[in-house]
Amino acid sequence: GNSGDETLEYPGYYQNVLGVASTDAADKKSGFSSYNYRVRICAPGSSIYSTYTGTNGYSTLSGTSMSTPCVAGAAAVVRSYFPGYSALQAAARLCVTADDIYALNSTTLKNKLGSGRVNLYRALSDPAMPSVSMTTRNITDGNDDAIVANDTVSVTGIYTNFLAPTTNLTATLSIVAGTGAVTLLTTGPITLGAIPTLGTANNNSIPFKIRIKPTAGLNTAVTCKITYNDGTYTSFETFEIVVNVDYLNVTVNDIATSVTSKGMDGWNNSPPSQGLGFKYGGTNLMYDAGFMIGVPDSAVSDVIRGMAGTPDKDFNSVVNIKRIITGAISDFDTEGLMNDAAAFKPLNVLIRHKSYAWSTPADKKYIMYKYIIKNNGSSTLSNMYAGIAADWDIQGVGGDSNKTSFDAGTKMGYTYYTKANGYYAGIKLLSKTAPVNAYAFDNIDGGTGINPNAGFSNKEKYIGLSTMRTDAGLIKPPGNDVLSLVSTGPITLPIGDSVEVAFALIAGDNLADLKTSAINAQIKYDLFTSVPSTHPSDSYSLRSYPNPSSGNTTIEVNLPQSGRMELKLYNMIGQDITIIAAGEFTSGRHQFNLDASRLNSGVYYYRLIAGDNKIVRKLVVSK
Repeated sequence: GNSGDETLEYPGYYQNVLGVASTDAADKKSGFSSYNYRVRICAPGSSIYSTYTGTNGYSTLSGTSMSTPCVAGAAAVVRSYFPGYSALQAAARLCVTADDIYALNSTTLKNKLGSGRVNLYRALSDPAMPSVSMTTRNITDGNDDAIVANDTVSVTGIYTNFLAPTTNLTATLSIVAGTGAVTLLTTGPITLGAIPTLGTANNNSIPFKIRIKPTAGLNTAVTCKITYNDGTYTSFETFEIVVNVDYLNVTVNDIATSVTSKGMDGWNNSPPSQGLGFKYGGTNLMYDAGFMIGVPDSAVSDVIRGMAGTPDKDFNSVVNIKRIITGAISDFDTEGLMNDAAAFKPLNVLIRHKSYAWSTPADKKYIMYKYIIKNNGSSTLSNMYAGIAADWDIQGVGGDSNKTSFDAGTKMGYTYYTKANGYYAGIKLLSKTAPVNAYAFDNIDGGTGINPNAGFSNKEKYIGLSTMRTDAGLIKPPGNDVLSLVSTGPITLPIGDSVEVAFALIAGDNLADLKTSAINAQIKYDLFTSVPSTHPSDSYSLRSYPNPSSGNTTIEVNLPQSGRMELKLYNMIGQDITIIAAGEFTSGRHQFNLDASRLNSGVYYYRLIAGDNKIVRKLVVSK
């Protein structure tokens, strides 16, 4: 990258790729060159004289586009000289034989220029030496892996030696950025010992341990450094941990994703960082995504891209997202509260957002998102639309070879990779408050619709929220970069009133697979969705004990007023099992007995409908 700062540039910083910074003739970092802890090596990139396209001649140019071919050429020579080397071994050899140039550069660049400037002569002639890297890293707090204040984090991994055997390798952990946010409890050195060429070792029995300070700032990036030593061999690598996070990672089913406190989906920042994206089959399918809500006159609140490629940041977290354990509906319930006070033209809405993920076979390929929108303003919101927009980049680089379309039967906008064995991803409307709308964007120039990549105004966003355009990806065969927006509206929301909208984000192997999950998500939502209430929801209560249960279970209901009540038991796929109670009941507390010994082991749900209220709770039967 040529930004001259610490911005991470891709694909240079993906795993198994060498990120290359540029140096000048004095072995100093070129002023234009990007630099950071993820750089692996440097090479000359200032004033390089070489062949130049279109001139049948030569020219002098500067940039990391000059330094990266230098490293690529050196790698080719190394693989020719050592024909048994894999690509990773050739890269390792270049790094361990690079010249250390830190003494010639500013101290602010320490550890941010990789192992130094490439030296092809040394790569071919230096004695054999090890090259060790942590190829698998496990970072856990032993709980939900949302690393927050006061957590103790354990770091373990598998260490692979790509080159000559080690004799008595040690590894030591230190912190090079974000030191004020953490306390090191176990730093090493830990002994990894003798590791043969392409052999491995681990520190599972002696993890590095880090304590998060209660004063750590929100979403603080902590850069950790592991230093390796074995006789004359010394090397280091860095990795980042984001601590005191305001997002949660959800990994209970076939989707691995992150849910946030401020309306973003998959990632906590844009450009994408802090989070898991939206992974299916081990592949991330999402560039970015987020919730949107708008009314006419260009009043749209969202956290997706805006003008000049920078994201809008219209939502503020009022209550950070947290996992709900007691009374959970799914295998991973979350809840948070946000408003749009930061918007240029705020709608003055308060949004309670929830998400649900199940691990059951029928429900393991989607995540459910629910938004309860309250009008806290001084006027009715008319012609309001709300939805989720996602820039799916499915397998193709930068979204290449992607198309998006709409399936009316399931109310789902879906995107897919057009080449063989491509994955599918979809956004499905679940709520029935208002009709579905879907807009398919071509995220490149040349189309007849809106191009978000050219700048995405609030006026264009409202058009996307309220206008149907079902297909995109037809500009460049076999497909191009696309963006999908699925919304619902128009909605009229009076002052002080609330409305619920809900969606499912789905992944699958083909369209039929996607549709099956969409149908299952609708079944689940119809079972658990809340009916709009004219009474305070906390006036009604529902609980069971013991839970888990193997025999008789008491289900207790509290009714604040007399009226008709129905209490039913359902299995995991939403089928009725039995009516526990139904009829007219007086206000007050009522108890009902359920014989759980007649049920198979598993998860069940009992649902109360009383007046305008619907409450669902989970019951676990364990025998």
